[in-house]
Amino acid sequence: PRLRTLLAFVCAVDFGFVSASCEENSSGSGGVPSEDQTVDEFMGWGASAAEAEYQAFVDLRNRIEDMLVECMAGHGLEYAPREADPGSRPLLGEGLSEVEFMAQYGYGIITNVMHEARWNAEYPPDEVGADPDTLWGEFTDDLDTYMAVLDECGTQIEEELGRPDPGIAEELVASIDEVWSPLESELEETQRRMERDSRFRAAEETWSACLSGYGHDFDTANDIESYLTDKLGEFEESANNGTLVFTDAIETDLQPLVDEELAIAAADLACRGDLDRVRNELRREYEGLFIDEYREQLEEVRQRDQQLKEILLQGWQW
Repeated sequence: PRLRTLLAFVCAVDFGFVSASCEENSSGSGGVPSEDQTVDEFMGWGASAAEAEYQAFVDLRNRIEDMLVECMAGHGLEYAPREADPGSRPLLGEGLSEVEFMAQYGYGIITNVMHEARWNAEYPPDEVGADPDTLWGEFTDDLDTYMAVLDECGTQIEEELGRPDPGIAEELVASIDEVWSPLESELEETQRRMERDSRFRAAEETWSACLSGYGHDFDTANDIESYLTDKLGEFEESANNGTLVFTDAIETDLQPLVDEELAIAAADLACRGDLDRVRNELRREYEGLFIDEYREQLEEVRQRDQQLKEILLQGWQW
């Protein structure tokens, strides 16, 4: 299903091109919002909403798989139910809070590459095959007959559950994008204004000075991401002619970069308390005013988005 995702809120962007006079004049948003809400909260987006939506999808997929097991058994055949997200590796740090994630995996840049590499080493693609979670040939000598019965069961379950009309979903997606696209640009500009606010800049400078005390010189959080991404790119270029194939030797070479990412993240966690507080306060202030200004359009997107989710979580999934 097409799960909508709000642009991740950027905690800091390097605005080196902003003039000093502009910074001095950016001391506030110029108003008081009618409600203390972020756009995520108003729209029903964010981590908790995404988790509930994904769980609904998992529950539906598991129900369909149970129905397939029962139908195939009725034909005297065994069926191995697939996982809700077949063949995919587990998400890095799934279920962890932001602080817990950073403590274990840093920013999920180099650590995620190590995670994927270890997964591929444990489950080599050549051994997994085209469909890793169902060993079709294990249950019958006549694979063609087995697949024909499976298709028959699938059709039966589809008729029982019903199938959402893809055309309706596509129309909703188009209508949501039509309204949301201009709002997205305005929200990005709202966030940029917030980041130029003198209160945010002061908190960011304090955070940067604190990081320096731990031996890490970064002006913004965006600088950390760029630094780690560049380091990973250099490593990939030097490893096996640009092809990162997991071996014990590569794990040994990659580990220092993982350690560096975790060290930076640990310092970040130790320094970011005041920056997080200021950022969250300003986000509610600036985004609250954004909601006031575009409330009608946002309510329209929210309503259509809910309709889309309900359609995609009905019956047989395409």
